[in-house]
Amino acid sequence: MRRRFRAVLADRDPARRQRPAERWVPAHSRIMSSVERLVVTLRLRKGTQERAAELIAAGPPFDPADLGLARHAVYLGNDLAIFAFEGEDVEERVRMVINDPVRSASFAAWVPLLAGRPALAHEVYYWEADDYS
Repeated sequence: MRRRFRAVLADRDPARRQRPAERWVPAHSRIMSSVERLVVTLRLRKGTQERAAELIAAGPPFDPADLGLARHAVYLGNDLAIFAFEGEDVEERVRMVINDPVRSASFAAWVPLLAGRPALAHEVYYWEADDYS
């Protein structure tokens, strides 16, 4: 069940007040789409951001389309790398890569950069604007 809320904007900008209704969709209540999101966060050791950028630039050790992902993105901060995955049964698909000895061997290059264990984060909130067309 999708819940719709009309945005109540306190500012006086008429263009913003006339926007169509916006949607807030709790992750557990989406039935129109089976796309799930999963985030893997890596805390990086000090001074390893440049090497992390090189590894990211080389691309993933898998083809996101062949894996069945709808989207895949990587974000890099000073001491953090965030890997975002979107698709049907996304956690199962990501686990397939992690548990594959051939594909997961390339993750060894990340080990010297890590300041802790990778952490999974599951979606608990999702917001999407209505189509403005």
